[in-house]
Amino acid sequence: MRKQIKTLVLIFGLIALVTGCTKETLNANQINPINGNEIRVMTVTAGNSNTKEITDQALIKSIIKNLNNIKFTKLNKNDEAKVMDNGQILILNSTYTVELMKEEPGKYLSNLIAISEDKLVLADSKTMQSNERTVSYLNENDKASLNSVKEIYSLLKLAEK
Repeated sequence: MRKQIKTLVLIFGLIALVTGCTKETLNANQINPINGNEIRVMTVTAGNSNTKEITDQALIKSIIKNLNNIKFTKLNKNDEAKVMDNGQILILNSTYTVELMKEEPGKYLSNLIAISEDKLVLADSKTMQSNERTVSYLNENDKASLNSVKEIYSLLKLAEK
């Protein structure tokens, strides 16, 4: 009887450990709901360089389509600091900061940071526009997500020129 109780306790402990350690994955629309037809302007900034305003609807729709194919995981403060290298990543010319907007600058619906061909951070627009800490999400490393991150990064590189 004791052995059975120990076994049950061990099984329940493992179940609790596994379910407690599982990270929730979300897609871009679950984080920042966007109607692709509403986005009319996109700004792209490479590092500390000038910001370029883009109105090419085909490019914007392609970025949004790829963004919606990416799975994201919420970053805690420590992980965010590591991914962003305590903010230093933002000054690199190989890092693209993107704002997706309706029409007027400053009224963005989504903000993302394309760090490399395999790393993209999506900011939660609600927390970014509040007095709270901005909650950030990092792409997952599944094949579909990585392909879409790579495509977005390539499109931004071309758009910046």
